[in-house]
Amino acid sequence: MDSLIEVILSKDFHQLVSLTSFFDLECTNQITQGGGVPCRNEEPEGTAIGVLFFSSCEGGPIRHDSLAELLEQVTLGDELFLHSVVGLMEPERPAFAPRGEIGVIVELREAGRAERGIMFEASQDGELISVYQGCGLTAPEILGRLTNPGEMVPPTTP
Repeated sequence: MDSLIEVILSKDFHQLVSLTSFFDLECTNQITQGGGVPCRNEEPEGTAIGVLFFSSCEGGPIRHDSLAELLEQVTLGDELFLHSVVGLMEPERPAFAPRGEIGVIVELREAGRAERGIMFEASQDGELISVYQGCGLTAPEILGRLTNPGEMVPPTTP
């Protein structure tokens, strides 16, 4: 888990991709809300695509080859600080949105802008399972929305 946290805080998102447990989802030309990944021109419908669930205001699958770029855009200009590490004991999600067992909650801070939070959900082995950006929520607000949080490493302050 320490190596995952170190990679997140250093914003080495290309390395983070190598620590990510992607799951296969078939691409489709008929996208429905909450699931599915669009086929690219060269992909026949039904091609298995490695994806990760990424949730902000709305959630959906992110292709394995788009994750690093997306996280770079989301955190552009921000410094990341560890807020807390918490056990996730919430009910299972649908198959297209698996839940990690541990939440690594970080704060994003930039001068002149309100802080925001992101929760990186991971397995016990330190593999990234999904990402929850929280639609502009702060790190304490993300933590406060968890039901039945497990054992927690207290928030840190820089």
